[in-house]
Amino acid sequence: MRRWIAVGSRERSLDEGGFSLVELLVTIFLFGLASVAMYQVLFNVAGGARKTESLARISDEARLGFNRMVRDTRESQEVIGYTASPQSYTVAVDFDSNGVVTAAPATNSAGDYEELTFSFDEAASQIRLNGELLMSGVQCLGSCATTPVFDFASEDLSYDWDSDGLTTWQELDVAGPSHGVVGIGNGNGDLDGAELPYVTSVSFNLQVVKSSSSSTFYARAQ
Repeated sequence: MRRWIAVGSRERSLDEGGFSLVELLVTIFLFGLASVAMYQVLFNVAGGARKTESLARISDEARLGFNRMVRDTRESQEVIGYTASPQSYTVAVDFDSNGVVTAAPATNSAGDYEELTFSFDEAASQIRLNGELLMSGVQCLGSCATTPVFDFASEDLSYDWDSDGLTTWQELDVAGPSHGVVGIGNGNGDLDGAELPYVTSVSFNLQVVKSSSSSTFYARAQ
């Protein structure tokens, strides 16, 4: 009887003795791994949220600049200037509706420019409005030579020589010498004063690239 009780008492003391040092170290190690993994997940989620917010902000800024460019072009009376390199065009807009377009660099009575020059700097990846930054991170869709950021056309299908439903400025350019049309085009391969009075629409084809994300923008302003 006494021996049985002694053995039982010893077994109880072993069970109630708690964790050994090795068990404690293993527990602490596993807890540390779990904590590191949890914080890593939290940091990744937070970083992803910041990146998404930043990209959304950049996209919104690009969209605002793009909408401004398209809207001002649509409100203009005519395209009054163009350069091929760097590519830029100028439109005249009678913002105060007084019947007179104030020539730049002067402004109208409300302090607004009425001659607006939009220019694309391929090297800097920027579009500027009268010298002020309008959009950044701007790139051509493919080659700038084949798909320029700004393109120009006319709604007058009398000069649509390839019958595709759109008269390009190049078709206006060859109208005079190649097709016997008087007063339109000079065949010099440039969009200049011989064609500008007949341009009635501007097309925009571009993408805004930031980090590893990009947004594509298309529009046509008549």
